[in-house]
Amino acid sequence: MSQAVYGKLFYNKIEFTNLEAGVTPQFQCPICHTSWQGKLDFGTDFPATFDSNQKPSFTIPVHNDTEGKQCSASDQKIELYIATHKDAKGTRLCIQRSDNEGAGGISANWWVRP
Repeated sequence: MSQAVYGKLFYNKIEFTNLEAGVTPQFQCPICHTSWQGKLDFGTDFPATFDSNQKPSFTIPVHNDTEGKQCSASDQKIELYIATHKDAKGTRLCIQRSDNEGAGGISANWWVRP
């Protein structure tokens, strides 16, 4: 089976309370809409100013579709851009698709407003 990579936003909720807890997207399978949870961990020790801008990959767990057969999206990947910034003003989160529409990634200094 060839590897498919999904880059659209297939989630219905994102949990993010602080850097120590990481980012926890509640995904929906792009084929059958089965829900599952991923996690992006940032660690436990952070400097006063912290930036992370990355394109993590989340593996879709093996699961059955609505007909009881293994879903064709099982073991495939969902890739998103996830950026976080923490400074004296607080902590911010930005999530962007990685398909053609978002292929350029999240710009540096994305949190700065003119």
